[in-house]
Amino acid sequence: MRRRAAAEAASKRREELAAAKPKHRRLRTAAKVLAALILIGALAFGAWYGNRQVWFLGTDSAGRVALYRGLPYELPFGIKLYDERYASPIQTEALPAKRRDAVSGLDLRFARDAVSLLEEIQQSQGVP
Repeated sequence: MRRRAAAEAASKRREELAAAKPKHRRLRTAAKVLAALILIGALAFGAWYGNRQVWFLGTDSAGRVALYRGLPYELPFGIKLYDERYASPIQTEALPAKRRDAVSGLDLRFARDAVSLLEEIQQSQGVP
């Protein structure tokens, strides 16, 4: 009798352990997936935030000097990594060669630097 009771108890214990393992494995898998999603989200936020911190001068579709925020690149399907913030009344072609290079070079700058350069260009061209 005792052997039978011990065998039943051992069998019951094995069943409990077998039932607990998949739940424990699912919990680990869910934790790993959650950690990966948090990491991807943090990287995406960092990329978005970094993109919002850079500015550049360029030429808009009408040929005017324009101030842009973001990176001067386009992704497939026409996704632009920049947006136009201000279009100056100055035509890029009217600028001296040195100034034209500053505009067409698409050099990345901080906001204050980009605005200062644009104001300097406008003052040199007599635009208030």
